[in-house]
Amino acid sequence: MRGYLRFGWLVLASLGVGIPMALVAYFPCLLISLGIPEFRAHADRILRKSVDLMLRTQSWLRFETADFERALAEARAVAARRGTGVLLVANHRSHLDMFLLLARVAGIRVLAKSGLFAVPFLGVIMWTSRQIPVRRRDLRAFVAAMDVIGERLAAGEVVHVFPEMTRAEPGFPGVAPFNPAPFLVAQKIGAPILPFVIRGTSAIWPKGSFAIRTGSAVVDPLAPIVEPAAFSGAKELAEECRAAIEAAYRGGRA
Repeated sequence: MRGYLRFGWLVLASLGVGIPMALVAYFPCLLISLGIPEFRAHADRILRKSVDLMLRTQSWLRFETADFERALAEARAVAARRGTGVLLVANHRSHLDMFLLLARVAGIRVLAKSGLFAVPFLGVIMWTSRQIPVRRRDLRAFVAAMDVIGERLAAGEVVHVFPEMTRAEPGFPGVAPFNPAPFLVAQKIGAPILPFVIRGTSAIWPKGSFAIRTGSAVVDPLAPIVEPAAFSGAKELAEECRAAIEAAYRGGRA
């Protein structure tokens, strides 16, 4: 019962924090950005702070992302020197994974299933924050989403993809095979890749459940930054990142 109450509190906090922040600050900044594009960055920061505040109101959740944020700052500096964005890749265990990313990275663009864009209120935020929709089992939509990822990376944005393309089942011991398509995009653009591992979220909010448990989540970067040009092909690049993430996950699995 407590697990379902925690889920209910998460929903209430999302609405209690999200709706006022959206009406008072986020949407006004978006409107201003239509005439003054620089205001888009202000809107992105407001969204990040809103999600962060929403998570910090959850007494059942503790999370650590400091090392990841430092590594991302370094990756952004590398990307800025070559005029590209950064591709982030990680394992995927829980809906909580995406909340953690939105809470810690202003302006992140995440490849997400299209159904999330149809959820009331959440869908509006997904569209206006320029997240990237993809429909399952639709090759044309998938190719279009990869094109969007390429455009965003070429424009200098931070893009995140869960290359497993779905959440792992509860109890799955490792990391499923990675789809090489986003890695091919990074190779074509020349964008650096920052792989990282997410631990603890499957124990807190597992796939297929609305019951949330108390726990700690950790987002850890894997060093060094991966240079796509060092690999002969996207499959080799994808497998290198997958193997590194799986080794880190198994080494500190929670």
